Amino acid sequence: MIRKKILKFVLFLSLFLGLSSLASTTSVFAESIKSFDDTIVIHKDGTTDVTENIQYDFGDVQHHGITRDIPLDTSLGNNLYRVLNINVGSVLRDGQPEQYAVSNTADNNLEIKIGNPGYTMTGTHDYVVSYSVSNGIGNYADHDEFYWNVTGTGWSVPIMEASANVKNDLGLTPSNSVCYTGVYGSKATNCVISDSTDAKVISTNVPLNPNEGFSFALAFPLGTFPKSVVQQIQPVDYSGSYKVLSYLFYGWLIINILGSVLAIVWYRKTKHQKRFGPVTVNFDLPKTSSGARISPAQAATIDQPLIDSNCISATIFDLGVRHYLKIEEINTKGGILGLGKSTDYKLTKLKTFADLNDFEKTLTSDMFGDKSEVYLSDEKLTYTQFNNLQTTNYNQLVDKGLYNKSSDPHKIPVIIFAILSFISLNFVLGIVLIIMARKFTNRTAEGDLQSWKIKGLELFLKNMKPEYQWQADKVYVVEQMIPYAISLGYIDKFMQQLQILNPQYQPTFYTGNRSFYLMYPAFASSFRNSVQYAAPASSSGFSSGGFSGGGGGGGGGGSW
Repeated sequence: MIRKKILKFVLFLSLFLGLSSLASTTSVFAESIKSFDDTIVIHKDGTTDVTENIQYDFGDVQHHGITRDIPLDTSLGNNLYRVLNINVGSVLRDGQPEQYAVSNTADNNLEIKIGNPGYTMTGTHDYVVSYSVSNGIGNYADHDEFYWNVTGTGWSVPIMEASANVKNDLGLTPSNSVCYTGVYGSKATNCVISDSTDAKVISTNVPLNPNEGFSFALAFPLGTFPKSVVQQIQPVDYSGSYKVLSYLFYGWLIINILGSVLAIVWYRKTKHQKRFGPVTVNFDLPKTSSGARISPAQAATIDQPLIDSNCISATIFDLGVRHYLKIEEINTKGGILGLGKSTDYKLTKLKTFADLNDFEKTLTSDMFGDKSEVYLSDEKLTYTQFNNLQTTNYNQLVDKGLYNKSSDPHKIPVIIFAILSFISLNFVLGIVLIIMARKFTNRTAEGDLQSWKIKGLELFLKNMKPEYQWQADKVYVVEQMIPYAISLGYIDKFMQQLQILNPQYQPTFYTGNRSFYLMYPAFASSFRNSVQYAAPASSSGFSSGGFSGGGGGGGGGGSW
């Protein structure tokens, strides 16, 4: 008898707790997303059309609408980022066009604020947000990948169910697929993947709590999509910080004016490039004060020591100018049934690379190995090789006395003075010193001088006036300028002006059916498309690299 009473009590308590839990789920969160369904179309040019159907329940509280935040950059690990380009096409509410505003936030999100500030509503409403994405597909060593964060982990309300219907216009079935759910970094897979007639259908099988998201990744054969662009510095909007610093500066200017003025005068006399005077046209190839040659790659990275494909392309041309290799344009048959033509470039080694600088040795070793000739279409630098070139280039800047191995020796004392200024309530002076310290680079005084001279060379490269005819007549001088014009980003302007001054110019290091004026932009384009580096596998959505919240898109939102 007692056992039966105990059993009844336990059953009653379990039922009560279950109903309480269910009630709390619906009562604690007055708002919720009943469904979050994406329709995604991946195009062969690498762009993606995304249509989000969000069924948002405002409950009984009056609201104007919702906000949708989508990150504009995707972290790939190893300080690499893929920047997304997102264009909002339309926003509907309950089938009708809805008012919305698009802006970029300080943390580099695209914010879509949906709703009319003069109108409020309650209950459930259907929002359809359509936008296009470019540069959202990753290229890895063995596959291309669309890794997408459907909902994002930034919603403060629960999401009852979420799904993604993913199509492509290539007629391809992904070679692999995976999905994740949970808070950012979670590897939980409370989701299912199925195939429909022409799409992959990925959906959650449990509700998502606040700040839980839903992500998936689809793998395609390598080379299915154009190569995406990655960069090594995450884009950040500092405008908000600058405004705060400005307000503090003006608010306490009277108290700290003398110390601030003295600090600024010191900076301008000892650190700012204006101490060398106004930049004037410089016709000389870059050299240090001791006469050491500054290569095109070093010249391009003297302000910010990060190499890019222009630095590598300029180095190849520079080796041609210096008679280490020859560039030959080759026309090969291609297309359907061998019809049509495609263009490739053969690089032929003319002499030993033993006396090159370390950067050039590393690059030629990666490209040539033990071969005497290579074709540009066969070249592909790995991330490790690219990173080695980056390190080698920086070490050479240090060896030439253009950069300090560690930070600027003035930086630590200035930061110490800034801290003392804050402690003594001299806030303006402290802020001025902090801003000043942030401007310090590892560049030495010699590096500052050469950077100033290189800016003078840039004036010549982008504006080779007719009165500089004597330069155009000296063919070898012109050839030596070409690699610097490439690395510094003025090759188009330089060649346009050179063609006017010397229309028959043909460099000694190039052979082909086309003139050099027609060849160089095609070579540069082929080079950028050929010499790429694969992103590290840790950023992939597969294996150990995947997690909820990873990939592009995602973000979050809420009501307002």
